[in-house]
Amino acid sequence: MGEKIAVVTGGSLGLGRETARLLLDQGYRVAIFGRGQASLDDAVADLGRGVLAVSVDVSDDASVVAGFAKVDEALGPVDILINSAAVFRPFLIEKASASDVMAMVNTNFCGQIYCAREAIARMRPRGGGDIINVSSESVRQSTPCFVVYAATKAAVESFTKQMGEELREDGIRCTTFRVGRMLSPGAASATFEPDLWERFVERCQTTGAGYWTGVGMAPASAAQVLVDILRTPRDARQEFVELRSV
Repeated sequence: MGEKIAVVTGGSLGLGRETARLLLDQGYRVAIFGRGQASLDDAVADLGRGVLAVSVDVSDDASVVAGFAKVDEALGPVDILINSAAVFRPFLIEKASASDVMAMVNTNFCGQIYCAREAIARMRPRGGGDIINVSSESVRQSTPCFVVYAATKAAVESFTKQMGEELREDGIRCTTFRVGRMLSPGAASATFEPDLWERFVERCQTTGAGYWTGVGMAPASAAQVLVDILRTPRDARQEFVELRSV
């Protein structure tokens, strides 16, 4: 795989960090984007091997532009983009604040658009590349408090499919990676109000959502499947891959 350059958003935690680890193992030069400096520093200490950590808020267009410019300067133009960054804020629709809604829309959906735009501008002159956008199985499961989050991921899936058709002649392959329940720091960091948590648990028990999602998989397991997508021969493409927990 030589000196191919990969950018992994949300690369300081969970799936993003494990994806970066595997890419480094396979000879890629890797940049990780993340908002929190502490988690970026921890990822660098963990991953080592010259990983480039860049403080980027993918929900902010200017931050994304600046982040890719730093990658250009330090590593060169990107060949692989893994859009893994996402946020989840649990709430019922009647309690939805504009800030909570827009935090998820801007990060989970707009952030993938901003990063894809910057990657495409660098991939097209080089004759191709790969963009993998991470989605969630919540798209097809009714779970309380996940309504807006699931909607942003549904938007990601539609965006990825349409973008892939637009870029076919440029040799840029676009894949939706829909991942199921993971045992990751990101999932564990969501905070519920006590009464909301009780309602959430009750609803999950009633609908059987806990059984449906499975016991949860390690982020490293999901990362292995995600990175394997990049091994697809260049005369073929995987538009959609779904991975679920047992």
